[in-house]
Amino acid sequence: MYVVTFAYGQAMRLEVNLQTISGPTPMKNTLLYAATVLVWGFSWYAIELQVGVVPPEVSVAYRFGLASLIQFGWCLASGTSIKLGLRDHINCVFLGAMIFGFNLLLIYYATAELPSGLVSVVFSLITVINIINGRLFLGRTTSRGVWVTAGIGVVGIVLVFSEDVGAMNASAGAVLGVGLAFAGAYLASAGNIFAIKIQERGLSVLVSNAWGMGYGALIVAAFAAVKGAPFIFLWTPEYMGGLAYLVVFGSIAGFGFYITLIRRIGPERAGYTAVMFPAVALVVSVWLEGLALTPVMGIGAALILLGNIIILAPAGTWRRIFARV
Repeated sequence: MYVVTFAYGQAMRLEVNLQTISGPTPMKNTLLYAATVLVWGFSWYAIELQVGVVPPEVSVAYRFGLASLIQFGWCLASGTSIKLGLRDHINCVFLGAMIFGFNLLLIYYATAELPSGLVSVVFSLITVINIINGRLFLGRTTSRGVWVTAGIGVVGIVLVFSEDVGAMNASAGAVLGVGLAFAGAYLASAGNIFAIKIQERGLSVLVSNAWGMGYGALIVAAFAAVKGAPFIFLWTPEYMGGLAYLVVFGSIAGFGFYITLIRRIGPERAGYTAVMFPAVALVVSVWLEGLALTPVMGIGAALILLGNIIILAPAGTWRRIFARV
């Protein structure tokens, strides 16, 4: 039986203790990938429970502020040092602003202009953006297999949300929504670059995420204050339940899994989760909201699953599969 556990090793660092999992490295990566997809797949439903009364800027600040405090609390309780140098603080500021702040706000704003399915389609382009940014800023080479897989995933997600795509019009609001969603995807990808730089400097996921989420919460809270958004809280089971899930699972666990995955398999392959978790969110909608599936959705889901099989295969397998492409 494969078990994913949190270990706080010699330096009490938060990381996925994959050494406790038997089997080859690809299996370890697959389990870590699956955990990321499942956690974030359910996050879409949790976010829906928060939309409405509380301004999105305030909800995002609550989410990452609480997640940061919990992680700092764990560090203090376990004796983990939270001291960083100036360069690391700067990297964490950019990490927080891009991944734990404005990325999510732009997605919220895009959803106000477009159906959520269409926002998912645009955001799935992060799989391609990660490949480009990895080449530009990290000098990473990318195999044809990754490019083909990114294309398969994007086509699959378009088919899954084909109804939303077909209903799109050329109104100013729709164009704005697409632009906001794309900007959110690009910021998330840029944040991945800073996550890699932080990991390369040897910082633990726990400490870097604690600082990054804290900075992100402060930046978004400042933006909300300038905008004049009221800092209110909704004391309902739905809002508090959604917030609790997003803090513990969507933020602490989800980003811990994801950033560890980036370190292990690179941003190009890890970014494919952006294609997969909207598909999981679709399953959640079928289960909890009675959404009716169509044959086109089924074809799109099959393409997404095919992309997962390819993206999680060892690099040598890609070369054999695509050698004659």
